[in-house]
Amino acid sequence: MKKFLTKLFTSLCVLSVAIVAVYAVSTTSSCELKPLTRSVSTSAVGVSTKARGYGYCYANSAKPCNFSIYACWTGWPYTCEYSTTMYVGQDPVNHTETQSNDSNFYVELANRNDFGYQTHAYGQITLE
Repeated sequence: MKKFLTKLFTSLCVLSVAIVAVYAVSTTSSCELKPLTRSVSTSAVGVSTKARGYGYCYANSAKPCNFSIYACWTGWPYTCEYSTTMYVGQDPVNHTETQSNDSNFYVELANRNDFGYQTHAYGQITLE
């Protein structure tokens, strides 16, 4: 009986570590906007009432890009909650978006309609 309980406890510990690891991975998502790409977005992360968006333009980026955070209350459509333009050489964008209900969030990076789509940028969304 003691051996069985030890095996059971060990199995439950391994399972709980795996669940925590999967949860930690699913609460952060990132994307990279490469040159010649019109737009890119992270996968949705949720469910929480607060998320932090982070983004910057790489030094080799020839043009600015739009950085947007989208959110939706569980069961509702996504809406743009925050948007700004990121420029090469400026401080990274670091914005915390707060919702009154549990929500899903994602970040979108989009080239500004400049000829050639010459932006190189990074974006990330993390639940808080």
